[in-house]
Amino acid sequence: IYYRRWLEQTKDEWQTLSTGTERAPYFAGLNDTRAALEWCFGENGNMAVGVGLAAAAAPVFLAMSLLPECHRWSERALLALDEGSHGGAEEMQLQASLGLSLMYTRGHSEASRTALDRSVDIAKARGDHLNEVRLLGPLFFYHFRSGEFKVCLEYARRSSEIAGTLGDAGATALAHTLLAITLNVMGELGGARAALDAAIETGAASPATSR
Repeated sequence: IYYRRWLEQTKDEWQTLSTGTERAPYFAGLNDTRAALEWCFGENGNMAVGVGLAAAAAPVFLAMSLLPECHRWSERALLALDEGSHGGAEEMQLQASLGLSLMYTRGHSEASRTALDRSVDIAKARGDHLNEVRLLGPLFFYHFRSGEFKVCLEYARRSSEIAGTLGDAGATALAHTLLAITLNVMGELGGARAALDAAIETGAASPATSR
């Protein structure tokens, strides 16, 4: 429980750590997190605590490019979910982390797409529009890597639609970026340039997108 709280409190810091020196103080805590995960899912552990810990740890494993660990613990935690936890915030995060780790380690697969779809569906069902925009990004790039640009355009427009109701600079910048990328590869350069300019202008006001 302690390390889950620690991960949640420091989650925004991990993506800003670009050197080994900056990361060193965090690695002891990450090693203890690994030990805690092993205990939680071990014979005499506590899987309910483990699910929450894995959901908090998975984004950190992704940020550190520890993709096999992200895959291992996301998958393990999803298998341990009880009925009451299905469709919750923890499953939403675990499905997204599983889908991304699969995509980057094993290429495009039905399992990766299914996990990413599930994460977006949970966010939508929960009315969690900020996370819906955030999770549409990975799903967008799954289809982008397959050359499915019309699908990408649908996701970019959906992101823009949601972002327009949120008033969140990070979500708005992300939506503009996805739209710009799609229009660029589809040859609509004027629209792509306008979307990029809007993304830069909006992103400058968002600490999250500046990282």
